[in-house]
Amino acid sequence: MLKLEIRSEIKEAIILLVFVGLMIDTLTSVTIGMIFMGSIMVWFKKRPGPRLRNIITLGLFAAYWLTYGKVIDPEVGMNFLTSIVMLKLLEKETERDRYMIFFGIILLISAGSLFQRSISYVLFFGLSFFILIQDFYRSLKLHARVMDVLQALIWVLPFTAFLFFFVPRMINPFQLEKGGPKEGEVGYTPDVNISQIESLSGNDTPVFQASVEAPIPYNNLYWRGNTLTFSDGWNWPMMPQDRIQLSFTPMVDKDRPMPGIRQKIRVFAQQEFFFGHDRPSQYIIPKGVAELNSVRTLSQNRWQPSFRYQVVSQDSAITYPHVSNHDLHTGLKAEEKKWINQNFHSTNLPALQKEIQAFFLGKQFSYSLSPGRVESLLDFMENKKIGFCSHYSSAVAQILRTKKVPARLVSGFLGGNYNKFAGFYLVTQNDAHVWVEAYH
Repeated sequence: MLKLEIRSEIKEAIILLVFVGLMIDTLTSVTIGMIFMGSIMVWFKKRPGPRLRNIITLGLFAAYWLTYGKVIDPEVGMNFLTSIVMLKLLEKETERDRYMIFFGIILLISAGSLFQRSISYVLFFGLSFFILIQDFYRSLKLHARVMDVLQALIWVLPFTAFLFFFVPRMINPFQLEKGGPKEGEVGYTPDVNISQIESLSGNDTPVFQASVEAPIPYNNLYWRGNTLTFSDGWNWPMMPQDRIQLSFTPMVDKDRPMPGIRQKIRVFAQQEFFFGHDRPSQYIIPKGVAELNSVRTLSQNRWQPSFRYQVVSQDSAITYPHVSNHDLHTGLKAEEKKWINQNFHSTNLPALQKEIQAFFLGKQFSYSLSPGRVESLLDFMENKKIGFCSHYSSAVAQILRTKKVPARLVSGFLGGNYNKFAGFYLVTQNDAHVWVEAYH
């Protein structure tokens, strides 16, 4: 009887190829290319020599450095581990190599379960483990007791099924805190509380990366986080009306991405809001799409946050929401309103913009991350005359509202470092910014 024997390295290469297919959103194009090329070499028994393997290894390190830079997180480790396992498979010559490949693949597909929580990945994991354990026993000249393995599987299957279907999963096991800045550091915060801040220090912690089809001009590099409509006269706390939540509906043909600037966002830590370039109109996650007008924002689900999503932003005319009392409320004292009316006389937005700009330039205001404590609007406008973006934005918004021009603050980011090699912007806490959104 003809007995078909498949080389163990071919089985291992097939497992890696299926793994790549399941992890397509996590692995880089460099890693995917490495697995495909390595599998072809394994199939045709064309293993590279030590010198070529060293060159490939150095090339991988260079590619990962160009792609990730100083970012260190589980995704970077997953790409490194996948490439290392394939390099070891191409090197396999001794029994020691066999042990390293076996345990390396087990570690790899186990780590993959932190990124993939689908039933298909569970089935892939079980089948791969069964194939690997059989080959491992065969290499040791031992009889693989398949019935014992199956019996143990049957015993644990009910408990495993209960855990998988009914017990909540830890969304991000590596991130126990939300990804906000520490006290006294530059960084994105959903609210703007400036009366207690004396100084800020730099903070280059990565917040998210945004893959785009083409570079965006720097003066358009605004990344919207959330809007703020209520002020106590100087600070802008987060209010319930600012936390907009929408349900994601399954995508059908009519819901396909709108024309506009498309981005693939990957956040490095749990955030309270979805991020998107300037004026997002669509947010797309695996379970569906949420549509909103281009000046609204969308809050994340606290218990099921999205770390990867797509955004479509509009670069056409803006349709502003209906003006409400929230957009005109100032929270200012009578003397503060009187001071504004004495120093600013225009009532239409274009003329008022010029007046405000001339005032700041004429009074020699300056920018600093260490302005000292600025406790109120008049303290900033008459005494300190120094501050950072939050001080200027709050002051301008209060002036506009006092002159009956609807305005609010937007907390987000400005700028980001563009990676030409990988085609994405890396946005850090140092890029955090607050600006005014006025409409009429």
